[in-house]
Amino acid sequence: MKKILVLTLIALMGMGMMFAAGATEAATPAAPVVLKGGLVAAPETTQVRTLKDWAAMVLERTGGAVIIEIYPAEQLGNERALLENSNLGTIDWALIGPSGAESFTPEFGMFENAYTFQSNDHIKNSVFNPEFINYLSGILEKKSNLKLLGFQWFGSRHAIADKPILTPEDGKGMLMRTPQVPAYKVATYAMGATATPMAYGEVYMGLSQGVINAAECPLENINVMKWYEVKKVLTLTSHVEGLTTVFMNKQSFEKKLTPAQQKIVYDSAIEAWNKQFNAYKDVEASFLKTLQDKGVTVYSLTPEQKAVFVKRAQDMLAADYIPKWGEAWLKFQSYAK
Repeated sequence: MKKILVLTLIALMGMGMMFAAGATEAATPAAPVVLKGGLVAAPETTQVRTLKDWAAMVLERTGGAVIIEIYPAEQLGNERALLENSNLGTIDWALIGPSGAESFTPEFGMFENAYTFQSNDHIKNSVFNPEFINYLSGILEKKSNLKLLGFQWFGSRHAIADKPILTPEDGKGMLMRTPQVPAYKVATYAMGATATPMAYGEVYMGLSQGVINAAECPLENINVMKWYEVKKVLTLTSHVEGLTTVFMNKQSFEKKLTPAQQKIVYDSAIEAWNKQFNAYKDVEASFLKTLQDKGVTVYSLTPEQKAVFVKRAQDMLAADYIPKWGEAWLKFQSYAK
């Protein structure tokens, strides 16, 4: 009896291994796996075009066995819903701001905080570095059901309002729209304004109706969402780098894809994000010219004015944030050189 029981258990274990193997081998051109995900940005943005590049690479390199479906413009919800549903596995992936993952582990708050990047080389050397991406993913995977597939960069974030914001006194009393993540209060504090979280799709109406009187975003977003129609003064504050992150549900990655397909999905993502990063500087300059052509008055900070904002941000970071980031902060800063 004991021998029969042992043999039965071995057989069941073998069947379980076969089913597990089958789960990772199911994706074929005849029966492709679909990885569904979304973002809040509009269909015509660089973010969406870059995701389409990734999807095209994956489709070609898997011979049609893996299809990445992209749902822009909050079709699958706002950033919070996208993150939560990716973690639950209701959807397979999401492109959101990195600070969204602060709800799992504080280290992801570094990247959307004010004046933490020292240069474009610092961006390239850190968040486009596979070693650092894997390090961060390891931290995240211990606290969530998510895997990090890297970062996109789409320019620096700037402030648009009814007047220039050249000093903290200029920002005093301004209700500035920010994403619904805590990190942005550092940037608005640096500028003297008050952070006012609001869904991305509601900003135009909020500016029109006076619910908020300022907003901040990369130049492309300001163009695409037509905020220039209601606010005509842009200050090039460069207070936060415009980064987004692609998070994928771990089970979707590990159970729906074979190891070879996993490598294609991951490597193609890193390749697409790097290609976009290397090309975007010229694109960013074209968006600034478009805003000026639309009648927006543009102000630049002098080095002295920017130094005031940087000092205010750094003081707040040192007091309330950097201690939470620990080793990850030191590692991140080591890539500045």
